[in-house]
Amino acid sequence: MIECYGLAGAIGVSPSGLTLRELRWMADAAGRAWRERLVSVCMLAAGKIANVARYIETGDVGDAPASTVPLTSEVARHAKAIELNGGRFVMPEDVERIISQHGATPTETA
Repeated sequence: MIECYGLAGAIGVSPSGLTLRELRWMADAAGRAWRERLVSVCMLAAGKIANVARYIETGDVGDAPASTVPLTSEVARHAKAIELNGGRFVMPEDVERIISQHGATPTETA
């Protein structure tokens, strides 16, 4: 019973006449809607929405812009070290050690 009231409160409806299953469906849908909004706002803030007017009118984020900022060689080496380290974070001072442990050549990391 407490869970019914909690779910109903989270989605802003009265629990009377609704089953726990229906409330869970509604809560799941509400959670998904919030996640979609969050992703859209983050894309908007990061400049990844090419047509902002269309987004405001329809909510359609469209395709992300094709252009990306080129990586510096230092960032590319760090990304390569992370890749060589199984995707785990590598501290900047450990980049060279990780790259040399895996036998990567300078041309492979640049």
